[in-house]
Formats: sequence, structure tokens, C-alpha cells
Amino acid sequence: MEKFLLHFWNQEPSKGIFPLRKVYVRKKIFLTEYNTFLLLRRQESKKKKKMLVSATWILKV
Repeated sequence: MEKFLLHFWNQEPSKGIFPLRKVYVRKKIFLTEYNTFLLLRRQESKKKKKMLVSATWILKV
């Protein structure tokens, strides 16, 4: 199955915009950037961290 590389960016105004993480996932999990953002929010919630983040790109690799 094809995989896509997701780039997540921190959007804290005080720190500017910078790369937060890169994650390889299966194509069918991510139908839209909105779904990608929801998955990232769930992952961060499990770690009990509060972060203002978004998934900006889905790149084919």
C-alpha cells in the first residue's frame, strides 16, 4: 500500500511556524487535511499534551 509523508507544523504565534514532526501513514487513513488534523489531535491527547498544531501537507513518497 502507498504511504504518504505528513508534515505537521506548530502554529504558536510567539514561536513562529516551524516543523513539528513527520509521520508516515497509510494512504486510506487520510482522506483530507481535516481528517489528518483530527488524527494528530487524538495522538497528542493520548500523551496528555496541549499543542496548537495542524497538518498542512500530504506528500506522496
